Amino acid sequence: MPTRDVNLRIFDVWHAACRILEYTADIDKETLRNSPMRTDAVLHNMEIIGEAAKHLPPEIQAQYASVDWANARAMRNVLAHGYDAVSFEILWRTLQQDIPPLEADLREDAKHFEEQGRWGKD
Repeated sequence: MPTRDVNLRIFDVWHAACRILEYTADIDKETLRNSPMRTDAVLHNMEIIGEAAKHLPPEIQAQYASVDWANARAMRNVLAHGYDAVSFEILWRTLQQDIPPLEADLREDAKHFEEQGRWGKD
């Protein structure tokens, strides 16, 4: 498997966070709980965040010290391997507390990569 550029991985995390925020904008917990397609889309993007985080070198993770990279990787592992044990309460809390600041923390750099036309290219 080819190695993906670190900048693109940062973009992947940011883009997945943006999608999660888009999918959950202006809805409450019960609306999400009762929307399997939307929930699946959120879970998929959370897996992308965790998978990309798994491949970020420590020095890059340190640049974004406010991001809980270990928790992102752990969440991905639960979603991928322990999917039957996913807690909706933890998912909702993550959506409310962790995704908005994650998106904000990565926005400037991710937008810069996007403007350079580097997104989607290895």
